[in-house]
Amino acid sequence: MSNAAPTRRALWPAMGAVVLWPVVEGLGGALVRAHPWSELLWLRYASFLVAWAVVFLRPGRAGMLRTRHPARQLLRGVLMAVASALEITSWQWGPSALARAVFWACPVLVLAGAWWLLRERPGARPVAAALLGWLGVVFVLRPGLGPWSTMASSFGAAAAFAGYILACRWLRRESLGTGLFYTGLGALLSFSLLASRSWTPVVATELPLIVALGAATLLFLALLDVALERARSAALAPLLYGVVVVEALIGAAYRRRTPGWTALAGMVVIAAGMGLGVLWQAWRRSERDLAAEGSPERSVDGVAAGAGGPAGSALKKPGGLSRRTDR
Repeated sequence: MSNAAPTRRALWPAMGAVVLWPVVEGLGGALVRAHPWSELLWLRYASFLVAWAVVFLRPGRAGMLRTRHPARQLLRGVLMAVASALEITSWQWGPSALARAVFWACPVLVLAGAWWLLRERPGARPVAAALLGWLGVVFVLRPGLGPWSTMASSFGAAAAFAGYILACRWLRRESLGTGLFYTGLGALLSFSLLASRSWTPVVATELPLIVALGAATLLFLALLDVALERARSAALAPLLYGVVVVEALIGAAYRRRTPGWTALAGMVVIAAGMGLGVLWQAWRRSERDLAAEGSPERSVDGVAAGAGGPAGSALKKPGGLSRRTDR
């Protein structure tokens, strides 16, 4: 069995992130028409940091802001900012179907980056799953031709988000709270200057949407971070194509219309790829294999499991999601 196959413990947070992704995009889409994209993304990560403070910041836990890799942590936030900005601009420059189809090269880029930068050997199944998933995306979206600027911007977004995923995996030994804080800070600083140049006043009726956008983004990135610590990035990459299936189903429910046969065929291809590369192997993995391959749990505030003192006891993530490394 491939070492890249995710454990069962990584599967659930990964699927949670897949379901939350369209929610985050939907909340952002409800605000993007009223505000410039730079302001919208600034508001997104400002509310993200507020939600982070509510969840993680407690008396006596200021140590979670310390990190051994401040530059790399901030770079992770900048990569997320670049991915968000390029994705939005690609939609504005050309057909959204084309932009989204090019963006979903991201899992393939994750596989290549994991092999080159992290020395993870994905094996044949994840590679085949990613290629099948990308083919399924083409069936679902049916993109046409468009300007090169759209494709270049969307491919840049895919590369930046793939870099973010690889950075999460590389920094997996840092605590969850630390990683999320620097992600939000790096993204917020990236948009501060741009947002100040084109600012549209926020009305009171938009505040609930902004708060919900920040909270959903925090939960989405937290689940993704948990999954990337418990399993290799190359193994989890094919699961990302499930986002396209969720979006297609939500769109069909909103329009009260059954997806066409081509879209349904694309969903089947994506599901087949996910089953080939990830789900089938995950469910066959035994708890004995997990115990043999796992590493000690880590605390939210960066103290290693088994360390002395009160901080070294219950080393769990919020909501009972403990961090574990699948090497």
